[in-house]
Amino acid sequence: MKAVQLRAAQLKRTGQDHFALLQQVAADVASTAGGALQLSKYSLGYDGSNISSTEISGMLAKMNVLNPWSEMSSIAARCGFGSLALKESYDQALLKRNRAAHSPQADVQPLDLVSFCDLGMAIAASFDILASRAARLLRVGNDDILKGKISIASQIKLRFIDITGARYSEIREGGTRAVKIHSEHAEAWKIAFNRALAGHEAIVERNGKLLPIAWLPTDV
Repeated sequence: MKAVQLRAAQLKRTGQDHFALLQQVAADVASTAGGALQLSKYSLGYDGSNISSTEISGMLAKMNVLNPWSEMSSIAARCGFGSLALKESYDQALLKRNRAAHSPQADVQPLDLVSFCDLGMAIAASFDILASRAARLLRVGNDDILKGKISIASQIKLRFIDITGARYSEIREGGTRAVKIHSEHAEAWKIAFNRALAGHEAIVERNGKLLPIAWLPTDV
């Protein structure tokens, strides 16, 4: 609620409709009493203007994910984002971003800010994939995760859609040959999703340089 109050105050100061925001979030909160649950987009990570690395790991820890940053780094590397120590990279990037935003004398290069965006993609993808798996395990009542924090990155399998020219190669993680080569983007996603669903594989689309550009967990 603190996050919503801050956001509503920002909207009010700029002459925008803050009542609509409050009404929507109120409906989301009311849904926790029964019926279809609606999770507000302000539920996670909106305590302040910036999200610290501790807050990011804390969200996954609340879902009983053990060693969140280590798990995220593992998933990100497997997706193709590179072998980064995500927590340390995020802390440094956040510091540079704040310097660039608040100090005219800060020697922060544009490339640093571009790298921050790439890092954000790696964090978002790995967080999404891990949180989706943890949420499903909690929902189905998995004994291990209900008893305490567990490592789940190694349990998650990936399926790739690699852009190769005008075609889309569907490849399972660890595979050397395409399961199928699709001519249409929408078809590639539809068929890959149906195949991935049975094993709850996460789908990662990569460009011609094998860099991730989109992803979709199939757990929830």
